[in-house]
Amino acid sequence: MKYQIPEEDTERLNQLNKWFTEILCSADYYDDDKWLSIRLNISKWKQKGFGFRFENTAESTTFNLTEKALVYKIYNYLSEVLLFEMGIREAILKQKFEQASLYRDLSMLSKQHLHEIYKEESITIIFFKIEKEDLVLNHIENYFINQYIKERFRK
Repeated sequence: MKYQIPEEDTERLNQLNKWFTEILCSADYYDDDKWLSIRLNISKWKQKGFGFRFENTAESTTFNLTEKALVYKIYNYLSEVLLFEMGIREAILKQKFEQASLYRDLSMLSKQHLHEIYKEESITIIFFKIEKEDLVLNHIENYFINQYIKERFRK
């Protein structure tokens, strides 16, 4: 069962990092319902007495060089999708429907690249860590992606 959350802290943390990496690299990133498993996992941490916070500085990020390269690729493609989505809206307002369809195709291509990155690398990036009695999400350097993720966790 996909939403079964383990009781053991290490397993639960590994599961959370795996699910978070998966969702960042999939079209499900844009579907709020798909974030349910992550919200359930975080809720389980809170039930166990842990706090939850977002890291606010890049200095405390613990990614190694390979992970950093992968994370920046993910951020790049997610940013491209956001840019293309805005381009679609703007083109539609200006009634430039060919341009809107081009942006739609480019957006779909970026989403496909994200999925391919995850398939090729098949590693779990450690976005979440435990510090004292807090579950901490590493700093996300892209403001728009950071805000989007915060909105998904608020629900």
